[in-house]
Amino acid sequence: LKMSEPYYLGLQKHNIRMFERDSGRVRVQLVSGKWEDNFGPFPTLHPVTTMVIELRDEAEYSFAIPRDERIFFYVISGEVKVNGTSARARTTVTFSEDGELLRVK
Repeated sequence: LKMSEPYYLGLQKHNIRMFERDSGRVRVQLVSGKWEDNFGPFPTLHPVTTMVIELRDEAEYSFAIPRDERIFFYVISGEVKVNGTSARARTTVTFSEDGELLRVK
C-alpha cells in the first residue's frame, strides 16, 4: 500500500447509487466496498466499505457487522440512537470487535 501509485477518481453524486429502505425514510449512498449484493463505484486497494446513511424522522435501520470487519461510525448532523445509545452530531461511535448487529434509529 505504501508504495502504491496515488490516483484521483472524481466521482459526482450521480455516480454513487442511492438505496432506500424503511419506506424511503433511510437513504444509503454506497461509495466503496460491498453492501448487501451491491458494490460501490470507488475502487480501494484494501477492502473498505464506505457508506453515507441518511435517516429521516422515525426511521430505523439494522445491519450486521461481520466479526472480521471494523466499523468507523461518525454522526455528521442531528442525533441518532445506535444500539440504544444516543449519539449527537460530530460524535464517533465505537463498538466491540466481536461482530454485532448495528441498529440505528
